[in-house]
Amino acid sequence: MSHTTDADRETLGTTLSSLSKSADGLSRSVRQLNRAVDDLQLSTERWGENQRAASESLSRAADSLEPVSAGATSASASDSFAPADD
Repeated sequence: MSHTTDADRETLGTTLSSLSKSADGLSRSVRQLNRAVDDLQLSTERWGENQRAASESLSRAADSLEPVSAGATSASASDSFAPADD
């Protein structure tokens, strides 16, 4: 049969207090991590929306251009499109 001394109780109390503080710190860290993950998800969604908008804008811009015939201009080969006549 073991006997619990005041020193044992004090050690146990100190250990439990330390454990509680560690758990509180871990809980704060997990909350901060969750906030960071939420922020990252929102940023990723905004980035995706911006990418879609840019793609749609480029597509509309491309649709508004029509090919220029090779003999119709003295522009360089990279200038193969001109604004469409509206």
